[in-house]
Amino acid sequence: MEVVVVLQLFIVHALFNVVTTVISTSQLSFAVNYPNELISPNEVDSWTSKHDLSLILFYNEVTSSGTSADVVDRFQKVGAKLNGYGVHFGVYNCVSNPTPEHCSDGQSHGVAAYLKGEHTSELPISALFDEYSIISNSLHLLLTQEVPMLQTVQELTSYIQQTPVFLLAIVKGVGCREHAHYMELAKASMDAGIKLSFAHSTTESILSSFSSRFPTHKVSKELRLGDEDAQLYYVTCDEHRLAERCSIYQYLRVFESDSLSGYVQLLTFSGQLADAIALKLPMARCYHGNDEERMAADKLIHEMSEEFKGTLLFYSLFSSEATEQERLSYSEMGTYCVIQGNDSKVKASVRLNSLRKYLVDEVLMKMREKEESAEELSDADAIIKAVETADDTVDILDNELGGLRDLDLSNLVILDRESFNPKMFTGVVLFHLMKHDYRNRMVLRLYNEAAANLTKGTLSILDCYDWTDVCKKMNIAEFPTIRMYKRGKHVTYSGPLSVPGFIKMAQMSEFNYPHEVDTMTDVVKLRAKLMAMNVTLIVVGLFDNTGSSEYKAYRDAARSLAGQRILMLVKGKLAQTLKVQLKLTLLPAIASYDVTEKDMNEAIVRFERKTVSSKAIELFVMRSTLPSFAELTPTTLPLLQISRQPQVLLFSANLKGEAFASVQLLSEDKSLKIKFGFGYLPLNNNPLNQRVLRTLTGGDRSTSLLVCDYSKGKLYEYKSSLVPEDVKAWLKQISAGQLEPSRDLAEGEWKAVHPGYDYLDLIEQEKKKKKAEHDRLNILPKEDTSMGTSAPSPTTGSDNQENLAMQNVATDGSGHQHTEL
Repeated sequence: MEVVVVLQLFIVHALFNVVTTVISTSQLSFAVNYPNELISPNEVDSWTSKHDLSLILFYNEVTSSGTSADVVDRFQKVGAKLNGYGVHFGVYNCVSNPTPEHCSDGQSHGVAAYLKGEHTSELPISALFDEYSIISNSLHLLLTQEVPMLQTVQELTSYIQQTPVFLLAIVKGVGCREHAHYMELAKASMDAGIKLSFAHSTTESILSSFSSRFPTHKVSKELRLGDEDAQLYYVTCDEHRLAERCSIYQYLRVFESDSLSGYVQLLTFSGQLADAIALKLPMARCYHGNDEERMAADKLIHEMSEEFKGTLLFYSLFSSEATEQERLSYSEMGTYCVIQGNDSKVKASVRLNSLRKYLVDEVLMKMREKEESAEELSDADAIIKAVETADDTVDILDNELGGLRDLDLSNLVILDRESFNPKMFTGVVLFHLMKHDYRNRMVLRLYNEAAANLTKGTLSILDCYDWTDVCKKMNIAEFPTIRMYKRGKHVTYSGPLSVPGFIKMAQMSEFNYPHEVDTMTDVVKLRAKLMAMNVTLIVVGLFDNTGSSEYKAYRDAARSLAGQRILMLVKGKLAQTLKVQLKLTLLPAIASYDVTEKDMNEAIVRFERKTVSSKAIELFVMRSTLPSFAELTPTTLPLLQISRQPQVLLFSANLKGEAFASVQLLSEDKSLKIKFGFGYLPLNNNPLNQRVLRTLTGGDRSTSLLVCDYSKGKLYEYKSSLVPEDVKAWLKQISAGQLEPSRDLAEGEWKAVHPGYDYLDLIEQEKKKKKAEHDRLNILPKEDTSMGTSAPSPTTGSDNQENLAMQNVATDGSGHQHTEL
């Protein structure tokens, strides 16, 4: 009998292994039902050669969620529309069929683009964040030649000489909603054989230097079109094709597909009145009783036809050509105009001298409000749908804190469409969806707490569900998004989402990114301001050529670090002067400067990378501007892995004790500073730092001194009393290679590779552990009250006490709102 049972178990085990193997291998191809899945490089070549534009995602993920699945889902939503444009999307599984070109590093970097089978470029996945961005980027690649990107006045002038009549869209960037609508308009117009050229630009001021005619200038100002994130212009030049002899008309309605199509239809219409009526085109028919009235009115009608070009057609007629109803209106009003919409219905009859005001106030204003309202509702529903289907791990904590009901925003300025003008605003704004997203509410709690520590009115918020039109115009695609505005210009904050981080951001929001100084007086003033903020380390960029790649990289790094670090920008003669004072050799030069250090050789840390990129500068700035003995946070911890210096890490529950003072003293030792970085991680009421210590050492301690050499994967643990002289000798032995490491940092073990902990996720894990412990205790025998004794403890010993202690710490930490998210 036992033999039979053993045999049965063996067979079941064998079958289980077979099934597991089959499932694990089949999952690579069938875990996600991807359309157009290509299985070999030859199939890629064959498939891409059949289409005008082919986009292929080379992916490694095999689950139904994550980056690849999200991108596929977005493409599927617009797949039919893209196919109609000649754009086709496919996927390639790098796990099953690796290719040298796209799968060599085991990562998905983006979507490969093929024009007529030729690989031309890569679209980063970050640029494909919604359906609009996919359409925009796809058609931008497909129509690169047909719809040129004009970024300079010289490029625009040259284009005018070749193409005297065209549409020019000026947008914030490729990928925004307005750009998607415009590229669809261009593609549809070309396919329909409409003889009109198209161009686009992201240079907002590209038309500012032109001395051309702008007939629509007055009405566009009345409609406040300058506040829009996208403008569309109809450019028409005379036979000489000179920029100064062009007429430039601005599009007066919103960037919505039907309105744009109607605009092109009106611009290219060349038929008679009967044709316009048959096509149901919007128009104003102006009637006069005699030639004298007509002569007096024609000039005004011509001016309005210029000012409202592309919005409606104008016709000058005699009253005998009017309908009976229109003649009745004429008898009462004198010279008058009948306005007809694109549904052939008469909207109004007004006197000629009141026509312009009526068109602005009653037609264009209300038309724009109606179009914006419809788009706002559509956008809001899409945003909420995306948020509600997201997998949030912070909902339990948010509910415990009261959710939306107990959300305190009393220290914040609440903005709306009327009070927020992005062209004029100065300050910090957090764009959120607090009513429908737990993460937004968690960040708002920290943001409000930070505002309580600042001058009233420093921090503002805007609800993107209530004011979706505003957020869409600002191209807000992630929630929350924090921007710092200064007289209309803005930078996006990407630093730690914490109370200290928000306070620091607010204090630094008055500076520019980078902060340019023109005189030595400006340098002295900036230095004094930063020292007043307890900022003693300044990054300086000295440039003699503002057209260099180094200059551009420095500016990009400054914008990326907005609200976190101040990067000073110096040009021209002042750069030459400071180069000498800071003992730098060549320009361009980038260095961090410790204003408290008198010895210039010690005060300056030079950026000495041969390859200059914005990312390299960012890392240099973050490393070089850390204090000599800094508290390490989720923001600064990632710098350890890329740092070439071994890091001395003090884990301590008492930041006022002798151990802390001893290590702080060593951090100021010049002989050690050049070899080691120093930092501390508080353990008191900080379950995250306790988790890091436990991961590195395998245990819990109230104080621990470690040296982590991430470049070599080595860990050294100091196990004696923290006497400064002994610790210094120990560090010198490590530097000289005379000590064996306590252990190796194995591949895949905890290293600070991410921008920060998922603090809320860790809290959730601790809560689950606590619940599991609670459930386990509940199934134990209950206390026998009749005997007066309790049931024996299910576990004994230090291990259980240690676990319970950690649970208590984690519980205390769950309300700790200052840790970076």
